[in-house]
Amino acid sequence: MNLHVVSPWSIVGLVCAGLITYIVAVYLHERDASRWKARAIVIALGFAGAVASFIGSYSASSKLDHLTAPRTIDDASRASLVSELAKYPGVVFDVSSANDPESIELLNVIESVLVTAGWKEQGFSANPIILQRPGQPNAGIIASSGVEIDLPVTHRYDWASAATTLGKGLTQAGLQGVAVHYDPGDRGQALHLRVGYKPQR
Repeated sequence: MNLHVVSPWSIVGLVCAGLITYIVAVYLHERDASRWKARAIVIALGFAGAVASFIGSYSASSKLDHLTAPRTIDDASRASLVSELAKYPGVVFDVSSANDPESIELLNVIESVLVTAGWKEQGFSANPIILQRPGQPNAGIIASSGVEIDLPVTHRYDWASAATTLGKGLTQAGLQGVAVHYDPGDRGQALHLRVGYKPQR
């Protein structure tokens, strides 16, 4: 990560170090302490402030990395998902995605897992706003965040375990904002996988 982020903790560390240095220096001067001793303490306190500043900047940079790093699923988690989801072959699904590269790439990963597990994908057709993907079924476009797994009311019970297993597996793989629910107004014949923007928290 090349960006350097100034954390509030960095500023606090520097201000505290400066104040403590000033107070100690005045105290030692009034007591006629030796000049080398005062300088040693000043240097030590300055070093402590620099360390506090570094720790604060590192913490902020780590948080930024977490927010900006693309979501993915590692090979071991993919294999585990395929193994668990293969217990529910034949589940029909369609997909939707936020229209940004990070969300689309994650959608491709999850989509591959489902197809490998024996689930059956169909093109998205709920509305005319679609994401056309050469060589792949059309996908819907959404503007939400996180990952949603929606069951139609027509398959609320027979696909419930499959949807729950998918949601649990994605969460265990490290994805945030995974939700599983059913839509009582949806009488379609497909489970809906919706991959939205990465949650910013």
